[in-house]
Amino acid sequence: MAIIDLDQKIKQALQTWRKRNYEGTSPVTRRLLEFWFKEEHILSDGSRFEFWQCQRESIEALIYVYEVCKYQSLYDLARGFGVSIPVDPTKDLWPKYCFKMATGSGKTWVMTMVIVWQYFNKIFGINNGVRYSSHFLLLAPNIIVLDRLEEAFGDNRVFREFPFIPTEWQADFDFQFIKQSEV
Repeated sequence: MAIIDLDQKIKQALQTWRKRNYEGTSPVTRRLLEFWFKEEHILSDGSRFEFWQCQRESIEALIYVYEVCKYQSLYDLARGFGVSIPVDPTKDLWPKYCFKMATGSGKTWVMTMVIVWQYFNKIFGINNGVRYSSHFLLLAPNIIVLDRLEEAFGDNRVFREFPFIPTEWQADFDFQFIKQSEV
């Protein structure tokens, strides 16, 4: 298996950053990371809930490169980590982030964490030189995936049934899921 230099360097940086208690994050982001990964979660059926390591690494990587390092392009990201990638900086104008995750590894959970992270930083007015959003566009590659996303997000089920939002912030969360066929 080929080793991807940029991936390895980000993973190394994450280990150090995690040991430093998420240094450089906003108070909102730090609260979410501590809530998700350091607090115990018991679901309504009494079972214990923990996020998987791959989910944790994905959201931490995004937060680290976007909020802490403030990389806004693949070109800047590669340069910042000292990796050569053939990217034309004049055409790399929009932030683009992706995660390679296997089927069944919890991509929906990661999307949910991204939404919660961005949303609360935006509505609490965090001003740290980073743009946050309270609007999100989810693209599905087919009807089956769209149906799964609607099942998770349609009635806010994923936010209600699983520990994504700290209790003290739940009243501040207003999420509406609108499909392309709805006006």
